[in-house]
Amino acid sequence: MSGGPPYREIQLTYFCGNAPECKRMGSKAALRQAKRNAERGYSLVGVTEQMGTSLAVLEAALPRFFSRGAEVYSKSEPGARKLNANAQKPETSARAVNVLSKQLALDIEFYEFARQRLANMAANFGVKTLVKEEEEEEEEEAQP
Repeated sequence: MSGGPPYREIQLTYFCGNAPECKRMGSKAALRQAKRNAERGYSLVGVTEQMGTSLAVLEAALPRFFSRGAEVYSKSEPGARKLNANAQKPETSARAVNVLSKQLALDIEFYEFARQRLANMAANFGVKTLVKEEEEEEEEEAQP
């Protein structure tokens, strides 16, 4: 095992690319590049936890390809949307959350950027964001 950090900024690394700064953990330059690449190279960056909203924006932006996508998703069986869900979710310790938040701070910042960009696109296309409904659905599924 190397002496480097045990965690990798996965989203950031993917969107940053192959430039040298993209390989350095904790690189603000990598974060800037990832944001630039997301804005220049992707019509939309969806957010898994906001799949309904992501699909509704895709449908509004590209109706030829995504017609009824949000409707089909909303009518699908909740279990089909969570094929990799763990029925037994152990409580995450505050220490683990703190360590991961520090180690993955730039990845978290990029994620928040993607969420905000999705919200802006939804507003621009006049799409009602489904965040509240999606969060409630997640909570219901987490209940035993």
